[in-house]
Amino acid sequence: MQVVDKQLTEEDRPSTRSVIKAILTLLAIGVAVRAVLFFIYSPRVCLDTVGYVEMARYIQSGDFSNYQGVRTPIYPLIILICQFDYWKVCVFQAATGILISLMLFDAALRMTKSVWTSFWIGATQSLFINCISYEMALLSEATATFFAILSIWIYIRFCRGCELRVLAFFFLGFAVIGGTLTRPPMLLMAPIYFIFLAVRYVRLRAELTTATLNLTIFTVPILCGVFGWSAFNKHQVDYFGLSTMGGYNMCHHGWSFMQYAPDRFAKVRDICVEERDRNGSGILDVAYRLRQETGMTFAELSVELSKMSVSLYLHHPILYVKSAAFSWIHLWQVSHAFSRQAMRNPRNYSALNYVRLAQKAIQFPLNLAFVASFIYISMRRQEGINGNLYLVFFTPFIASVLQAGIETGDSRLIMPFQPMIMLALFVFAYGVYRAKKTKVVPTIDAHAAFA
Repeated sequence: MQVVDKQLTEEDRPSTRSVIKAILTLLAIGVAVRAVLFFIYSPRVCLDTVGYVEMARYIQSGDFSNYQGVRTPIYPLIILICQFDYWKVCVFQAATGILISLMLFDAALRMTKSVWTSFWIGATQSLFINCISYEMALLSEATATFFAILSIWIYIRFCRGCELRVLAFFFLGFAVIGGTLTRPPMLLMAPIYFIFLAVRYVRLRAELTTATLNLTIFTVPILCGVFGWSAFNKHQVDYFGLSTMGGYNMCHHGWSFMQYAPDRFAKVRDICVEERDRNGSGILDVAYRLRQETGMTFAELSVELSKMSVSLYLHHPILYVKSAAFSWIHLWQVSHAFSRQAMRNPRNYSALNYVRLAQKAIQFPLNLAFVASFIYISMRRQEGINGNLYLVFFTPFIASVLQAGIETGDSRLIMPFQPMIMLALFVFAYGVYRAKKTKVVPTIDAHAAFA
């Protein structure tokens, strides 16, 4: 990165006027696109919405007698704050979407010093309607996306160098735990940030006390949130964890070869296989019967299913890997949350769907380009690699691998990292362009732009 940065002249530095103009344009685009969407579309209630609303009512009443440990609290709290008004929830989600656009712009500007490139990176969050479709759905994806981008923005903007930065690292930890208590798999961001920070401090030979304090300040809110909510679940449903859905999700990969589960799980295994073969049922369809015939609670059954799945995958690793690999490939498909039923005038859905499909034809190749670029960067790693760019690449990629390894690949599951994918890909492409323009040898440093 030093090689490219030295090539910059005063003309390459963004002017305040151009930055303000870009920000105002991003705001105008963001508001205009969402205003059109609000005019033609209504808030969409999905299957998962019921669970979030139920959780919000438990929090409102303080009565958790029917709570089963399924939902984490952040998204239900948003519904509660919005007074169960779905339009207010969608307005809130639209506002976070516009903030995401601005954070992408600022992060990209700090990595490329190019207003034009940064503008288009920020604009993707408002122009790709497959992404903003989740802002009109009563699902946690939009909120999880906000926390994911908030965390990467705080990291890039405020967590620079090796100085003691109390507020920066506290809010970085706050963003990570916010994402985790919205969607538990996002906890993976915690060890990723921790490792990248630790490596930076080692490479830069940071003062041990300062590095330790920064990492501690970052870690404390995460640990408090994770152990606090896990303790709450332990008290309520006798399950120490963020969500009792873990065991049910782990069953997905083994559902097609559940008959090979060990005999010590015979009762659960046989019921699952019978329902699968007879009715084509999934694990959640079978859960009620399993609880009735085994006498287990929802949480106890989750633990049992976790043990059975781990044992099954250890005994049949090839079948598991095949399922996980297929799941990972499917994750990169572009998902959306639009529905004809939510259109104010269903006849307009065809036009919206054409736009969505056209954009999908663009986004899917971009997702593939992201994967190819990450592999290229990883294979050509050198000393001095731009840590910010590699972090932005690394986080969505590892998220996709872990997500695919845990449950089957609904492309909706990678949606919170979609803006990060666009940020990484376009910053990398700009680095390649600059390297060729300035005739710098195309090392990773050159490709990594100028963070």
